[in-house]
Amino acid sequence: MVNSMQPYASALFDIAKEDGKEKAYLEDLKELKMVWDENPDFVSALAHPKIDRNTKRQWIEAIFKKESDPTVLNFLKVLVDHSLGYRLDDVYRDYLSLYRKDQGIEEVSVESAQPLSDSQIESLMQLLEKKLKKKIELNITVDPSLIAGIRIKAKDRVIDNTIDTRLSSLKERINEK
Repeated sequence: MVNSMQPYASALFDIAKEDGKEKAYLEDLKELKMVWDENPDFVSALAHPKIDRNTKRQWIEAIFKKESDPTVLNFLKVLVDHSLGYRLDDVYRDYLSLYRKDQGIEEVSVESAQPLSDSQIESLMQLLEKKLKKKIELNITVDPSLIAGIRIKAKDRVIDNTIDTRLSSLKERINEK
């Protein structure tokens, strides 16, 4: 069994670069991943050893021919031929990582106690892009346990400006004395 899907993602990304379709292939993979996530029985069928490869290839062709780029469609068939069709989520993750690196995009996780408004998100993006000197992609989650404030994680940096953390810090200082 193949542990890493990085070689497959790299091969597809190299082809995408040659064709100038890095973003288009990423979007195709994202759409396919959503189909995989919503249809676990289909993914199981693709992984089933008693269903022959030609049948699986025909399914792929029939279902995705109209929506997917022909190169991505052929790539999907290669995965199926190698009994790796069920690993599309790993390919997507690795491809996305290659895409972000190529485009100079850093993923930043933001946790907030309450939903952020569009203007807050825009301001936060501008501030972080200026501070990190990179394009960023925000992954925002709401966590009411933070009480108030936000926690920002970018690679190895964490900016924690939440009431929860401030209260914990205050508690530690009180316990020290």
